[in-house]
Amino acid sequence: MDYLIKIAVTSGDINGIGPEIIRKALLSGELPINVDITVFGPGEALETEFKGLKVNIRDCGPDELRREYGIVSKIAGEASFRAVKAAAERTIAGEYDALVTAPISKQAVNSAGHYYAGHTEMMKEWCGAEDVIMMFLSDAMIIGLMTTHIALREVADALSIDLALRKIRLLHRELIEKFNIDSPKITLCGLNPHAGEGGMFGREEIEVLIPAAKTARSEGIQITDPLPADTLFKKAGDYSAIMAIYHDQGLIPAKLAAGGAVNYTGGLPIIRTSPDHGTAFDIAGKGIADPSGMIKAINWAVKLCR
Repeated sequence: MDYLIKIAVTSGDINGIGPEIIRKALLSGELPINVDITVFGPGEALETEFKGLKVNIRDCGPDELRREYGIVSKIAGEASFRAVKAAAERTIAGEYDALVTAPISKQAVNSAGHYYAGHTEMMKEWCGAEDVIMMFLSDAMIIGLMTTHIALREVADALSIDLALRKIRLLHRELIEKFNIDSPKITLCGLNPHAGEGGMFGREEIEVLIPAAKTARSEGIQITDPLPADTLFKKAGDYSAIMAIYHDQGLIPAKLAAGGAVNYTGGLPIIRTSPDHGTAFDIAGKGIADPSGMIKAINWAVKLCR
């Protein structure tokens, strides 16, 4: 008999599609049979959403919450934050084998007085992680991000040899320890068009990325020098993972991959995944949300547990 894998799933913003895609995932028949799921969130709303389903619910309140589909609200932000915090704490304590988070509204969470850029930053703080790396997983490729939620005009200034090395080392370690890849091969994106064209279109490759890759190779990490990103992703099958330099450089190909991708936070002592989409307030409450991202997020969490 397979080991029963216990997964904590958060409701996400209750005014978005989180509860709907969780319900559809539970009904899909596409989840492993040896998975026990507990959903964290506002109890009354979840009991209504999951009526007739056999699913564990852990009520995180607040009691006065009422669903208002498509609305960014302070109280919904508070509810989604409480759900993530409670689920993370119980997973860190070992009560659950992995954590899967439904989409939250960063605006709503911040309006409730919790100032985080997103789930990744919450997880880093609560797990006491020295460093984390945002990764995206699909059947076609694994992508790591060197920088995440910063303005595009700030990316070049944020780059340093130290930052690049930290993220490369972390991605390499995750591939070995969590993905069981014995000798991972990583390819590195350039920041600039044509990877800088020898300095003609920017010097970040020459001054930061090439030295970082050289040092990483001296440590036994198999990583390329920066390559032009406009063609690199077509060769994803030749590598264990791709290190993208900024958010959209990695996220556009990840989301275009067949079947979509799953967000994974590397560097944590726990397994945490999520769908690669947002709250979809524009379609919330209409019953048309696609649950495939949630299904994949749960299945990847189970796979990584194994």
